[in-house]
Amino acid sequence: MKDQTAYRAERPREVLPTSRNQDAKGEPFVGAAGQFLNRIFQKAGLQREDVYIANLLKCRPPDNRDPSPAEIRSHMPFLESQLNIIRPKVIVTLGRFATARLSWQMGPMGELLKRTALLYKTKDDQLSIPIHPLYHPSYLLRMARGKRPLAQALTKDCIARLIKVRESV
Repeated sequence: MKDQTAYRAERPREVLPTSRNQDAKGEPFVGAAGQFLNRIFQKAGLQREDVYIANLLKCRPPDNRDPSPAEIRSHMPFLESQLNIIRPKVIVTLGRFATARLSWQMGPMGELLKRTALLYKTKDDQLSIPIHPLYHPSYLLRMARGKRPLAQALTKDCIARLIKVRESV
């Protein structure tokens, strides 16, 4: 049975050339960031099969740029439909962009992580779901190339946050 936690990232995105695999497979997090996310899940006592993972954008924008407001508006109904169907108890966002778009709270990721009352609400207010932000796995992998101790500390923080989320559901 699936855990009632939805994990959402901003868009299909990976660090290595396997990034286009997401578009080809139609599945989120299938490359290096996906493998790293699987390891984070395992360390937090979760399996990928136990959670629902979705991207706001269902395909990558050209040159992997940030999506435009029009692209977000055009893709948001798909995510809203997914959330209405699965009705998760919590949403774990992966990265600043995903957190900002679902919670309508802006700011650096470090600030978003400190906020405790982030909520996702549908336009019709039928759903109001707590949001728990985490750093995006791609960001942690990129950071590990130059600032390894900090990347390790942030990864441990992500694991600890996931454990708290898992225990609260």
